[in-house]
Amino acid sequence: RAAGVRDALVDISGNMMAIGPPPGADRWRIGIRDPRDRIGYLGVVHLKGQAISTSGKYEQFVVANGKSYGHIINPRTGWPSEGLISVTVVAPTAMLADAWDTPLFVLGPAEAMRIARERDDISAILVQPGSAGVDTVWVESTLQDNLTIEPAARPLFVVRTF
Repeated sequence: RAAGVRDALVDISGNMMAIGPPPGADRWRIGIRDPRDRIGYLGVVHLKGQAISTSGKYEQFVVANGKSYGHIINPRTGWPSEGLISVTVVAPTAMLADAWDTPLFVLGPAEAMRIARERDDISAILVQPGSAGVDTVWVESTLQDNLTIEPAARPLFVVRTF
């Protein structure tokens, strides 16, 4: 911005900042990955002048005795965090989005929703594991108009607003 850049998408290892709109569109389209890798993306978040960051247990994990353990450790238990498989945070800055995605992941669904609702500087999308291959995508009401679920994801996810 100091050098006069008005439109750009900056990606630093999955933490992204959308500056202005992309050529020929009014907002950037950022894919939210299916945390179980059944399809490429579960949906697309539309951003302009915002940052986005995701934490999940689908890239860095270990499988032991048939169970997958993610790399995000709950400091209260010393064990990998349970309850969510992905958390995406949208915020005014990349630093703020990155600062909140992992703590919300560790807190689990109920507490993460409570904290996200209380804060006016972040919005969250939480993916909670479900049964029979159908997971729940919890979308904060402040983001519901900026998230488009991919058609291929509809049989795999139920979408709820908080």
